[in-house]
Amino acid sequence: MQIEALWRYPLKGMAGESCSFFDLAPNMGISGDRQFALMRADRPFADIAQWAPKRHFMHGMYTTLLSQITIRWQTDAVRFEYGDEALELPRPLDQTTALCDWLAHLDSSLPQLSLVNHVRGWADVSQPVWSMINPSTVQAIADATGTPFSMARYRGNAWLNQVAPFEELNWVGRIIECGAVRCRVVEPIVRCKATEVNWLGSRDLGFLDQLETISPDLVCGIYLETLSPGRLHLGDSISIGSVPID
Repeated sequence: MQIEALWRYPLKGMAGESCSFFDLAPNMGISGDRQFALMRADRPFADIAQWAPKRHFMHGMYTTLLSQITIRWQTDAVRFEYGDEALELPRPLDQTTALCDWLAHLDSSLPQLSLVNHVRGWADVSQPVWSMINPSTVQAIADATGTPFSMARYRGNAWLNQVAPFEELNWVGRIIECGAVRCRVVEPIVRCKATEVNWLGSRDLGFLDQLETISPDLVCGIYLETLSPGRLHLGDSISIGSVPID
């Protein structure tokens, strides 16, 4: 088993960037992953220094627009493209209003948005974890549901190869070695309506009902916590260890 792709998503709900390595550390997720998010003015929260659940942010549950925007992540800049429209901003994005203004120009039906920043990221769960997705599982779901194969639908940080469909769910609670990094598999990832968006330009309505036929608990992928610091590289091997003793 090996890592066949590494992805992080600097802006929650939008296209990610391919990476060649991640630096991982205990009590942290992936640096820069979901660092920025588009907060809805109609669903504000009191303290933006604290983690908040995904209902406060704009993402695929509410619109397909974000998935239709191509993003070119560069070292010092980021370029957003939608049809003939484009916006280029310096990186990091910081607290600029330009992106929110551009999105409002593209779709005036969106609620008012503001760009917020969190050093530990706006992940869907409050724990400092990262995600691993098995393409064989994604293919099995696509075949069973009659929907397009799309890794982007599940927005995982690390993709595996040479793993049987759903085999990764048997690793929950176990210690695994990801290259030089020691991790624990925390739990399966329960999927929400945002997975209707296939990132191929459309929405597969009722996808969760179809997913339930092959995955009754509506899961695809696993969350991991990092136990020892190290660098995870593209191509690193994965080995499965034992269940830790409390």
